[in-house]
Amino acid sequence: MEYISEEPERKVPVMMSWVRRRLDQSDKLFERQKKVASGTEPIWLSLREALKDSIATFEEGRRGGRFEQNGKNHHVYWARYLEDTPNHATEKKKVTIALDGEAGKITATYEGVSHAPRVLKLTLCGEEVCLQREPEEGSKMPDGLHSAEAAFYFLDPFLFPDLASSPLPLELSKEMFGL
Repeated sequence: MEYISEEPERKVPVMMSWVRRRLDQSDKLFERQKKVASGTEPIWLSLREALKDSIATFEEGRRGGRFEQNGKNHHVYWARYLEDTPNHATEKKKVTIALDGEAGKITATYEGVSHAPRVLKLTLCGEEVCLQREPEEGSKMPDGLHSAEAAFYFLDPFLFPDLASSPLPLELSKEMFGL
């Protein structure tokens, strides 16, 4: 029988070495998931504040209609745009942003706006938890700007549906995200 090592304490058949490698991989994956889970809460709270601030800034610059926001459910944030009519308020559009800690992602879905859901994955960037667009690899958001950029990413189709598919002007990109 062929062995990885002839040392008595490490004498493992070659065929069984894959099991040890997979156990090591499994342990590393578990540690990574534990780090992401423990770093999720601060990112989520920061994102919620950035979302509220973004909506408030938009409201200051617009006339007509109003926004309602709800964050009573800790893992779900929503905002909707209403227009007051003589009989009642009419909901025109809504964005719902939900944290799925188990799946390690934050998803925005839209009503009244023709836009596909947007997803950001919670992952590790070095030793820090960060947000990353799915499924694009290498599109990690700059450190320290995850909340502002994520709020823009989620709210742009909701607040500016006619502009959401067009890129930001370069000077605004540099100013906002240090690009």
